[in-house]
Amino acid sequence: MPSPGNRPVADLHDAIRRLDVAHQRLQLTQEVVEEQSAILKAIYDTVPSGVVILDPDGQVTSFNRCAEDITGYRFEEVLGQDYFSAFRMDGEDETRIREGISRGEPIGNMDVKIVDREGRGRTIRINMAPLVEKSGRIEGSIQTFTDVTEEKRVEEIIRTNHDRMVSILSSLIELRDPHMKGHCERVALYSEQIARRLGWTDSRRLAELRYASILHDIGMIALPDQIWSKKDGLTWYEVEHIRKHPVESERIVSVIEGFENVRSMIRHHHEFYNGKGYPDELAGDKIPDGARIIGVAEAYDAMSRARSNRPPLSRGVVLKELHENRGKQFDPAATDALLELIESKGSGFH
Repeated sequence: MPSPGNRPVADLHDAIRRLDVAHQRLQLTQEVVEEQSAILKAIYDTVPSGVVILDPDGQVTSFNRCAEDITGYRFEEVLGQDYFSAFRMDGEDETRIREGISRGEPIGNMDVKIVDREGRGRTIRINMAPLVEKSGRIEGSIQTFTDVTEEKRVEEIIRTNHDRMVSILSSLIELRDPHMKGHCERVALYSEQIARRLGWTDSRRLAELRYASILHDIGMIALPDQIWSKKDGLTWYEVEHIRKHPVESERIVSVIEGFENVRSMIRHHHEFYNGKGYPDELAGDKIPDGARIIGVAEAYDAMSRARSNRPPLSRGVVLKELHENRGKQFDPAATDALLELIESKGSGFH
């Protein structure tokens, strides 16, 4: 046991020992931080997406290698520069992103056309989120983006080919029966407006709905000639033959690649909301939502136009039929959307 006179010396040794342990721990922590920072930097520079970090004023503070590859600009060229010096884009897109940066608003999967350093057009898909510190103050934003130029080019080729094939197929039904002329295009128009009123915004989903609307009756070309030319009532056998046209329509469009959702809408556009339709007696939400929209749009057009065996029904009769069959034959939400459109825009709305 140290004498009282030696206590200060012992305390000093203990303090030095504790400082040495603390120093070793600090050094170890710094090494771990440096190692983790190196790992994070390696990940940052090798991720297959561009990453750019902005300060609150929208100036670039960080720019990874993939961002350099996509835009053609080196980090040194854009450091401290306004974001839009590297991302040259259309005014409308620029406005939307500027607002997101200034307000600290997230942006998800926004496709934007930019011009890279070499003057080449590119399409990038942007996701952006604010950087928020603990106090809630926005310190800037981080944005990731991928080059989808080739993907968009392929999509456009596919869309063009789909449009051509749909146009050819839809002309066949009009050649078969002159009374069908314009029917499919009107159903497509009504369906799109109903869908938008129900909150549909996705362009691909709306395009699939349009294709299904135009081709929903293509299977009618398989009907025997005597059914097309018949003016009086149909026999049970002839009615059953007509009821097969959704399945025939699905079969005809099955050769078109990428039309899985379109085929489903076509097959089920004559299902009833109460389960008493055909061909599969689906009910309610079991029926694809696009098919439910087409079902009420087609019925509206059929009632509103002259047929080979009758004149068009009056507006009052059409509205009565829609109201009475709401929740029975027709989807309630789609019917309400259609009735609102008729009320606001009138019969044959545009």
